[in-house]
Amino acid sequence: MIGQIAFDGSADDVHWGTSQAYLQVEGTQPPKLDYERAPADSARAAFLHRAATRFPAALSKDGSIRADDVPPGSYTLVIELKSAAADPVQVSKLFGSLRKEITVPSRAVENGPIDVGVLTVERAK
Repeated sequence: MIGQIAFDGSADDVHWGTSQAYLQVEGTQPPKLDYERAPADSARAAFLHRAATRFPAALSKDGSIRADDVPPGSYTLVIELKSAAADPVQVSKLFGSLRKEITVPSRAVENGPIDVGVLTVERAK
């Protein structure tokens, strides 16, 4: 999957090192966690669930986004851009975000990555 992020502002407004994007498999339920009674088991279950249902996407300062080796299926694309401005109260203040449903067709592997086009990230208020 490839695409281009558009947002109100400049690339210097975003802290690209702490910003993130990923595809989350639709319809999956997180495991039941009990950090009080079984902290290690709960942490392991949460990690394994995330690893099996979340596919990271690379963000570039030029606004391009790319996720490789994503199997066919229905996903929610999540983009969270963090603000580059220093904030003494909140270290990683949200600059803007996007959630969009994406379908990766079965033929995407043979035909190359699907292009989701321009993704407009709404600025946080």
